[in-house]
Amino acid sequence: MLEIITKKISNKIIFALFFLMAFSSLTVILVTTSKVTENSIVTTKENLEMLNAAMFQSLRNAMNTGDPVQIAKAEEDARHIKGVKNLTVAKSQALMELYPSNVPFTDDENILKTFKSKEPLLLQTKDENGHNLRMVKPMIATSECLMCHANQAEGDVIGVMDLTFSLDESDTQIRGLVTEIAIISIILSIITIALILFIVKRATNPIEKLKEGFQNLLTSNDTNITLNVQSKDEIGEVADLFNAYMDKVRDGLKQDEKVIEEASDVLEKTANGFFVYKVNGKASNPHVEDLK
Repeated sequence: MLEIITKKISNKIIFALFFLMAFSSLTVILVTTSKVTENSIVTTKENLEMLNAAMFQSLRNAMNTGDPVQIAKAEEDARHIKGVKNLTVAKSQALMELYPSNVPFTDDENILKTFKSKEPLLLQTKDENGHNLRMVKPMIATSECLMCHANQAEGDVIGVMDLTFSLDESDTQIRGLVTEIAIISIILSIITIALILFIVKRATNPIEKLKEGFQNLLTSNDTNITLNVQSKDEIGEVADLFNAYMDKVRDGLKQDEKVIEEASDVLEKTANGFFVYKVNGKASNPHVEDLK
């Protein structure tokens, strides 16, 4: 594999660009996915807090009426809000003593923690039950609440609202977005690679002609070899230098040819007894010059 890549300049260029494009595309996809997921979670948390506040106020208003039917209806309406996976209101022990119920006191650690700390909790879970955001918020007794909760003081936690919001739909949208980005990246990569192949092919064609010219020079005695490279870059300059060198070689051969012809003529005259002639031409090849 390495030999195929390093054998040609075009292969090196294509492989390097392909590697860089693949790395860039993966980086863009990962960064985009991470950013979109992060922004989605932040937005969902903000929406959930607003939803929680609205539901909390709605339940509080229903509880202030003291009518169990209205309270139950407020809870049921909240459960049917899109995205709400679970909604329960855990009553305090004091409230259960005042208003006995068949529902046992909660044993959920997070709800018990909220009863004790009086601080809300925001939990994110991702398991076999899906991807969820869970908000556990204490319901603090006010002076209005004491009318119905005589056995509790102002500031006590009379109950905890446990709201679970599903993020599965958001995750599906994110996966769809990532898929779209990946498809677009692949299409753009294919188009880019095709353009790169075309450009590299056009750029390296002159190199092949240079190679053919030097091969012909090695395997042939033809001194009329020239390179027809229509390129104005460095490769074109090399081809021009090659053609200029071949012109110089041909001029030198013609010069040597004239000297050899003149020397042959002088030898012929010498053989006939005329020793007054000499070779006046100058050869380009030092060995031909010595022979003269």
